[in-house]
Amino acid sequence: MLSKKKLLLTFDYELFLGSRSGSVDNCIIIPTKKVLEILKLYKITGAIFFVDTTYLITLKNNDNKNCQDDFEKIEKQIKDMKDAGHYVFPHLHPHWLDAKYLPEINQWDLSDTKKYSFSALNKDEKRYSFSQSIKVLEDIIGHQNEWGYRAGGWCIQPFSDFKSFFKEYNVLYEFSVLKGYSCISDFQNFNFVKAPEKKIYKFNDDVLIEDNNGMFTEIPISNIKRSLSTKILNSIFIKFLYKKGITNYGDGLSTTSASVKESKSGNSEMASIELLTVINITDYIRKFEKMDFLHFISHPKMLNPHNLTCLEVFLKKVLSKHKLSTDFKEMIPNND
Repeated sequence: MLSKKKLLLTFDYELFLGSRSGSVDNCIIIPTKKVLEILKLYKITGAIFFVDTTYLITLKNNDNKNCQDDFEKIEKQIKDMKDAGHYVFPHLHPHWLDAKYLPEINQWDLSDTKKYSFSALNKDEKRYSFSQSIKVLEDIIGHQNEWGYRAGGWCIQPFSDFKSFFKEYNVLYEFSVLKGYSCISDFQNFNFVKAPEKKIYKFNDDVLIEDNNGMFTEIPISNIKRSLSTKILNSIFIKFLYKKGITNYGDGLSTTSASVKESKSGNSEMASIELLTVINITDYIRKFEKMDFLHFISHPKMLNPHNLTCLEVFLKKVLSKHKLSTDFKEMIPNND
């Protein structure tokens, strides 16, 4: 009999957030289509696509025909996600409020990062960004009784900035915490070093403080331990792929950011399909064998063909030995 394991696949569905956003086709549509095809092939449902709703709001409000065409492409793909049995939740990058459209290349300049974090917005901007994010998704997929959320740049702190909106729109599930990591810069701030040592936990006022009676559920992103030798070999292999022309689908430029720091010895990484290679896939499989839960965070824009091949290898391996639960609601204690 196959043993049961929990595998949560989440994707931040977005463009690059810097001086050149990249194209919709290469950053979003093409790689996401390939992901959806793989999930369908292996009968995986319940994946979560965190849609950059602040981008959709900006796109929808621009009268340029190219912008309207891009919105229609995204709208169709979001409907395809929902029809395939996956979740679609909001993901806010508020500095889209200051984005500059580049009509000559049909891309965007998001180098102004003053509003990168939700906490940097004033009261009216917060309400506009959050309320319109829910609206733009409901206009596409219909009314939802409850929502999940992942903060742009993991900037979910202080949670007091979000709590009233979570309650108003019934956002019950939160997916931003990356245990043991922090980042402090002029525009991006989070610190999850003291997050609970739990796969899933309840909270109420602070994502770092477990509260069994809390109204919200935190589902942290998993870490994968890596040996120094594997990290070195992987770095060499990635350079080899680049020389062979195997590069990311996305064609944009990210903004300069302070590095995300691990509080421990630097021997782990967030579980991510875009970090999967033939070199480190064994580490991922071993992690999954030791635990009954693994939560991936990935970005379609950062994927390359080799990553997707490794995803298929990973799924084949685990499905040969385990029965997978892939719907996050089935993973929450007392929520079956």
